[in-house]
Amino acid sequence: MRVRFHLPDFSGRFSLNLMFAEMLKNRPDFFREGVEIASFYGVFPPSIWNGGRTQGGVCDSAFVKRVIKEFNDRGIPLRFTFTNPALEKKHLSDPFCNMVMNLANNGLNEAIVMSPLLEDYIRKNYPKYKLTSSTCKRITDPVKLEEELGKDYSIVVVDYDFNNNFDVLSKLPP
Repeated sequence: MRVRFHLPDFSGRFSLNLMFAEMLKNRPDFFREGVEIASFYGVFPPSIWNGGRTQGGVCDSAFVKRVIKEFNDRGIPLRFTFTNPALEKKHLSDPFCNMVMNLANNGLNEAIVMSPLLEDYIRKNYPKYKLTSSTCKRITDPVKLEEELGKDYSIVVVDYDFNNNFDVLSKLPP
């Protein structure tokens, strides 16, 4: 049995997350059997595509490259939280976000999306990325949720209103 964790803030907590990944690799006896790091999620500031919590600071390309390399060399993907609901077409050409996407465009990394506009842009310009349908979409209708599961996503994050709704959850396709 595997337990796969998705851990937050690959950028701001880079050193802590790297230490945790190394500890899991070198001292698995410190953890329960089957524990894995499935991904680290977050963004590099200042990412206008970010829809999560505001993050201060600025990351230069050298830091971005280092973070990508350190985690990807360990087989751990970065999952970018690109869930800004207010994006417009003009934001798609953002130089920083496109630099990050280019640097991490190796088939391992992923993007969490909410905006159909950004999703289409990523699918067209960065087809190596796996996409996750964000819980920020607030899909609370079971029929619409099943439709979302039928789309081309590696993961669909179910709305938290379904967390204990076992009638709905048990009817979802595997």
